[in-house]
Amino acid sequence: MKRYYGGIIAEPQGVRIKDNSTGVWGFNRANITSTSLVADSIYDQIVPEIYTDGEMPVNCKIAAGRDESDFYEALGIVGEGPIIAYTSSHYEDLDGDGTAETFVGSTLDGQAHHGYPANNFGLRQCFGTDPAGATDFFSLDQSGNTTGGDWRKVYSGNSTYKDNFAAGTAFIVIRRSDAKGLQLSKPGDHAMIGNVLQGMSGWVWTSPGVRTHGPALTNPVWIAINMLLRARGLRLGAGATTEQLDLAETLFDVDAAIAAASICNESVTKLVGTGSETQFKFRGVLQEEKPLRDWLQEVLMNCLGYYTFAFGKLKIGIRVNSSTVEAFTAGNILFQSLQLAPLKPSFNHLTANFADQDYQFVNNSVAVYDIDYATRIGANAGPLFLKSQVNLCGTFSKSQAARIISTRLREELGGISAAEWKAARMISFRTTVLALNTEPGMVCSMTHTDMPGGSGEFRVTGWKLNRDFSIDIQGRTTTDSMYDLVNGPKPADVDAWPVPEEIFYDTGVPGIVTGTPKLTDYGSFAVDAIEIQPDAAGNQNIAGATEITMGLYYVDEIATDLWASLDAAIDAATNPVTVNCTVNPDTSRVFRVGDFIVLNDEGADAGHSGRRSYECAQIVGPGDTGDVVPTGSFQIQRAYPGVDPGYATFGTFRCAHLAGIRFYKLDLKIFTMAVKRGFFRTPGLPPRVVATLPSASIVAALVGVANHFGYGPFTVFPLSHHNEPYMPGDRTCSGGAYTFQIQGPLSAQENVAMPMKVHDAASIRCVFAYVQQGTSDGQCAFLVKFSRDDGATWQSLEYMGIAQALPTAYKNTYDFLVYNEGYGTPETRRLPYNDFGIMLADPVTATESPQTVQVASYGANRLGLEVGEFVHVGPGTSNEEYVKVSAAHPDNQTFTAIFTNDHAAGENVRPTIWPTPILYEGDALAFDTLSVASPDPGSDLTVVIQT
Repeated sequence: MKRYYGGIIAEPQGVRIKDNSTGVWGFNRANITSTSLVADSIYDQIVPEIYTDGEMPVNCKIAAGRDESDFYEALGIVGEGPIIAYTSSHYEDLDGDGTAETFVGSTLDGQAHHGYPANNFGLRQCFGTDPAGATDFFSLDQSGNTTGGDWRKVYSGNSTYKDNFAAGTAFIVIRRSDAKGLQLSKPGDHAMIGNVLQGMSGWVWTSPGVRTHGPALTNPVWIAINMLLRARGLRLGAGATTEQLDLAETLFDVDAAIAAASICNESVTKLVGTGSETQFKFRGVLQEEKPLRDWLQEVLMNCLGYYTFAFGKLKIGIRVNSSTVEAFTAGNILFQSLQLAPLKPSFNHLTANFADQDYQFVNNSVAVYDIDYATRIGANAGPLFLKSQVNLCGTFSKSQAARIISTRLREELGGISAAEWKAARMISFRTTVLALNTEPGMVCSMTHTDMPGGSGEFRVTGWKLNRDFSIDIQGRTTTDSMYDLVNGPKPADVDAWPVPEEIFYDTGVPGIVTGTPKLTDYGSFAVDAIEIQPDAAGNQNIAGATEITMGLYYVDEIATDLWASLDAAIDAATNPVTVNCTVNPDTSRVFRVGDFIVLNDEGADAGHSGRRSYECAQIVGPGDTGDVVPTGSFQIQRAYPGVDPGYATFGTFRCAHLAGIRFYKLDLKIFTMAVKRGFFRTPGLPPRVVATLPSASIVAALVGVANHFGYGPFTVFPLSHHNEPYMPGDRTCSGGAYTFQIQGPLSAQENVAMPMKVHDAASIRCVFAYVQQGTSDGQCAFLVKFSRDDGATWQSLEYMGIAQALPTAYKNTYDFLVYNEGYGTPETRRLPYNDFGIMLADPVTATESPQTVQVASYGANRLGLEVGEFVHVGPGTSNEEYVKVSAAHPDNQTFTAIFTNDHAAGENVRPTIWPTPILYEGDALAFDTLSVASPDPGSDLTVVIQT
């Protein structure tokens, strides 16, 4: 058990030596006994704690020293252990003259150990492990075996030691060269420097339940956390058990500590000098006896940190922003409780004292002051400087010291400009128990007529819960400009709710909205059968409801010229993802940071069986919200905190997307409807909200209800359809139809004009044809087209056919899809047009090279495939794939692509079809009968264009 003993005991140790100052040529030297002297005065001193990850000299406390004629040997206490590493002795070029002449390492009286540089004779460094190492004797040494039967001595290696240990104490024993003979001196007459390369280690957390031990602690937050654990009796080394570490997590807020530590680890540009540095790093020695709260403050001062206790746990924060997380108004504070007082700074000139690493950690200082403020308070007498000092025990560079005290000076003055100084206030008020989520260090806002400018931000400096469950809050105003020199998260401010009108029925905002999304006729969308869920007190808060709002995120199918294509494929995992994209050069509209988008491959999602690669996301860069994002790099955010793993925005899955896939902007329209009292409580009449939005594909609806307290939470209704190809959300086509009939037997003919032009711009729901008398002799094919120059030129709208079927003839162009592919009829399905059908004429074998394949269609040698676009091969089958058309020959019914799956003859080939074509007001309509069956062609044709 002696190696577990943590006491520090230095005992006098005698050694028999020859006095080399006597005799002649080494003969007849006198024998003398030299006994070490013990420095009793160190026993009332503190064992230092050393934190560093680079070379740092430490003044050792010499516990014992002994003159050995040609040598002097001393034992020095470095600090509390275990430390990780000492600096290896070497020379460095510190003056930049090209010659390494400065010794760096542990020294005694400025000298290296006597064996340097040939060997390490005369140097013994112990790291202070607990239990102590088998040879970590807390003792001076004597060469050879001189135990002489003394049980208090031990022979180890080539030396004899006192069999003493000091577990948990790092120390160094150095023997240096000395003048011959005895030079009587006390231990206090000597100086030992221990050069530490890596100081104490400790436990670091990356998430609750996930923690690691070491390396050297230099993050001020983790130093403070490990201080707390030791103060609570948890001296947890690398061998700590899971139960001990779980207990440690009950003593502090793990998430807050991780967030604060990450701010300290930010890489920032130096304020003094060039290059970058870690924002807040602690390198220093703690060697005074103070209460834990004082040491926490001392350590956290080196990173603009603060601490509080929340629900019995230590919670650490860093002052890096003035982002408000709680808003107070006259509506949520006690009547006439707000008190404001002018800010009276105690200093405008601040000096930081620190140990400067650039000068071997000698004391240095950095001063900052505000001459404008000094001139303002000095008036005609000249600048009046109010000076103050702060000691930064762990700051080691001018840059870090300047960053800390510059921010601290701005906080003290209340800002950086005369307007901010004028508006600075000390604030106090009383609120209710609803403010239990506030705590010291948190930034809040106060919107009140007494506040300068009507509102302001403040940091909570005091918090008190009274017996009547009211809460007293004190604070000091802050501004965003105070923290311009500090890197860290700067979230958007929480907006203050309008002061609610006092009512006597509702006790708060309405509850959560539930309902049923529905498509209605003529381009309308509704959320029907709305119900308001009760709050925790059981109150729906709808007696005084005044309005209901619905926001719709949608793709405007009449304005789909704003698109961009992915220049490279993206996987499903990366979030956020940065990818080069090409914006449609023919559009005048633009993408902006903050826009929501939809990617719709229309192909199968390899990660989710039976689902399509359809995903909503948000553009988050480059730039700030509202900035235009042109062709080039897009930064796309796909998931957010609180979203289930694997999901993206608006209930869509995160999917892999191929290069060349287009994405479209999601527009937003907000519909607000004022309602009368009792709207939500009318018996037998479920409330609903309806919006008219023709020719749009709605992917998400947001609904919220407001009463005099304000809006309740908005409910998101995802309208994505992952398992249905081609169309992403609910389509609100206008509901019109253009119909033309030809009586009698069918015959091949061109430009059969429809008698009316398009009267309203609309997207296409579907195009189909049917005959009164079908045929089983063969198949017929049609081309529906439109013209925007009164028939001078025509553009294809739809290729379609009526397939042959035996023994009963098909009569509709969609019969084949309904009976064989499982599609619904045009009246019932959401799917778009494109039901003419193309199929492989021959089997396809997968290769890595492009290959040309033969297909067949009802379209009389017309494919409708475009070079550069994607097509589905075998949609809905197990080997479905999405390929890009690199070449096409409509007359030969062939196209070229790279196939990665094998396909059998007869598998469908289907072009991509979203967004659907648009008909504009004034367009002319016509169709061609490309081929008819023979000898029985069928009769009485009707062509329908459904919008």
